Amino acid sequence: MSTNATNQNQKAISGSWGGADIALEVTTEGVEINFDCGTGHIDKAIVPDAEGKFSVDGTYVREHGGAMRSDETQDRKAATYKGTVNREKMSLSVTLTEGHLEIGSFTLERGKPGRVRKCM
Repeated sequence: MSTNATNQNQKAISGSWGGADIALEVTTEGVEINFDCGTGHIDKAIVPDAEGKFSVDGTYVREHGGAMRSDETQDRKAATYKGTVNREKMSLSVTLTEGHLEIGSFTLERGKPGRVRKCM
C-alpha cells in the first residue's frame, strides 16, 4: 500500500519539475508526467512527509514510435511513484505494480523544463 502524508503541517508540491527524460506538471489535484517513451498520471496531490519522502499510486502508459492505430489500446499499467523532495530538487523512482519492474529513477528540479525526447 502506498502512503501519501496528510499531516496539515506539510504542503503539497506544485509547479513544473523537469530533468533528463522526464517532465512533471504538478497541481494539488494531481500530476501529469511525460517520459521519453511514455506518460504517467497521479490523480491526487503529492504531500511529502516531514523528511520530504512520498509514495503515491498512479498509472504509467508505455508509448511507441509512430501514430497510434485506431484499434490499438493504451498499455496502461498501475505504478508506484516514490521519491524525496529537498527544496527545489526531487528524486523519483517509478515502478510498475505488477512484476515490480522499475521504469527508471530520475532527478528533477522545480521550474526546469524536462528534457523529453518522444519515441520516433
